[in-house]
Amino acid sequence: MHQFGGDWTARKLHAVQRYLNAYTTALRRQPFTLLYVDAFAGTPFHETSPLAEIVEPPFPGSGRTNPPAARAGGGARAGLEPPFDRYLFFEKHRVRCAQLEQLRADFPALADRIVIERREANDAIRTLCAGGWAGRRATMFLDPYGMQVEWATIEAIAATRAVDLWVLFPLGIAVNRLITRSGEIPRPGGIAST
Repeated sequence: MHQFGGDWTARKLHAVQRYLNAYTTALRRQPFTLLYVDAFAGTPFHETSPLAEIVEPPFPGSGRTNPPAARAGGGARAGLEPPFDRYLFFEKHRVRCAQLEQLRADFPALADRIVIERREANDAIRTLCAGGWAGRRATMFLDPYGMQVEWATIEAIAATRAVDLWVLFPLGIAVNRLITRSGEIPRPGGIAST
């Protein structure tokens, strides 16, 4: 079982699920193909502390029973009514990517809509964003463990003008490691900025 997060992870996933329900409801009668994109996908379920509240999977009747002290991760929360047209998961870690394959078995009604690619997320996103977006809209989540998201990736997403982007920024770890003793954040090329 993939272990990460804490109570804040459960709050984040709850907010994401509420947003996704509103998103698909608002766009269900529009002429768009709706994509759910999780670019640093991890695993569909993750282990939490024994004190954490157990969250049931959001797919009623899926037959999935959560392991003890497990919570539905982002992938397991993507199935909702109305559903997305396609679910894209990018994960470069071999074992986690294999665990994502379980989503097809757990949610057979959505199996043909689920695409899982073992790829580096920045490359996968830039390839996806290079395609035409006139008839597509997407909700995309960038939730890396650290500072893996490249600026060129953010620019490619913005250029589509069709992607709702959620960036879950590792504030406590990443920014603290970037700040110099003077309190300035280094810019590319070693130029500091306050």
